[in-house]
Amino acid sequence: MNAVAKRGGLVITVEERSDLSLMGGRTVTAAYSVGVVTSITREGVIKAWRDTWGTEQLARHNPRVTFQVGSKDRFDVDGAYEMAKAHTWPGRPTPKDWDSLDELKAALRPYRR
Repeated sequence: MNAVAKRGGLVITVEERSDLSLMGGRTVTAAYSVGVVTSITREGVIKAWRDTWGTEQLARHNPRVTFQVGSKDRFDVDGAYEMAKAHTWPGRPTPKDWDSLDELKAALRPYRR
């Protein structure tokens, strides 16, 4: 995956999540999802992306989110995005994140060029 983003490119978002237990203790996990880059800086840094809900997310409002970028030349972005939107919770239309980067990479493999 490339370090410099381009509009219309594939983005994998890695969101750090923290859960507190009623029994005490804190669990930190990561959630992996796919989106499409919608806005970048002149340097190629992501400013915004469209998530699997179809909502534009602003990078500055998500400090716990990091990105990995895939170019349109290396991925079928539309196909990968549709696959990610179809990856839902069982019996529900709600998009589901992947629990590991390895799972997501395996799901994206058919969309590599």
